[in-house]
Amino acid sequence: RQIAALSGSGTEAGGKVVSHHMQRGADFFRKKDFVSAAAEFLEVLAVRPDNDKALYNAGLAYFKLGEYEWSAAMLERSAALKPDNADAFVALGNAYLKLDRVEEAYGCYYKALKINPDSKIAKANAEAITRAMDRKGRLGK
Repeated sequence: RQIAALSGSGTEAGGKVVSHHMQRGADFFRKKDFVSAAAEFLEVLAVRPDNDKALYNAGLAYFKLGEYEWSAAMLERSAALKPDNADAFVALGNAYLKLDRVEEAYGCYYKALKINPDSKIAKANAEAITRAMDRKGRLGK
């Protein structure tokens, strides 16, 4: 999974700050320093709380840190701001799975597939949930 592209042109108010922290966050993420990456993306959010890319990237960093509640919170906000971002729904589904929120995870994968029917991760995870729920249903009978 790739982190979102940089945002902020530098000509808009706060654009240089946003670009600087997004770039640093991306660099830290690539180096697998997820604590520093998350901190940089939070700096962006201090200036632009509705920056869907910073929210998405922070969500990915928190996921990598095993902070699934924080990951889900960031990704929920990102998906709400940019409801056509299939990657945000896949990542949110992954966080929900880690939190054992299986039905919500399935819903996220379903939304991702509606946006991008070619999403292999969304398809595989939705099918795995369906199989697991089918087995669980049979075991309960």
